[in-house]
Amino acid sequence: MAQRILKPESFIVKLLEVPVELSLYNIVDALKGDLKSIISIYRIYDYINHQRCNEVVIIVRDIFEYKEFRERQHFVIGLNEIQLLFDDWYFGAASRS
Repeated sequence: MAQRILKPESFIVKLLEVPVELSLYNIVDALKGDLKSIISIYRIYDYINHQRCNEVVIIVRDIFEYKEFRERQHFVIGLNEIQLLFDDWYFGAASRS
């Protein structure tokens, strides 16, 4: 019997140094030529200081798009050069009392 190799169903790309003035819509619009399978996008929020951070997380569905995009180190939106971070992410939940 052949053994199945489990693969993740979604792939995560973290965008660094994204200006907080840049809307999520503008980011998705800039990426739509490269990543058509975006299923989620969100901006990291600093709850302690009550402010938006300059990091954005994108979750994509298509492994082939992800692999092509992974070859890049950055991309440009307008005059902003956005750095990309690809990592092995761990999923979980956090809580505090």
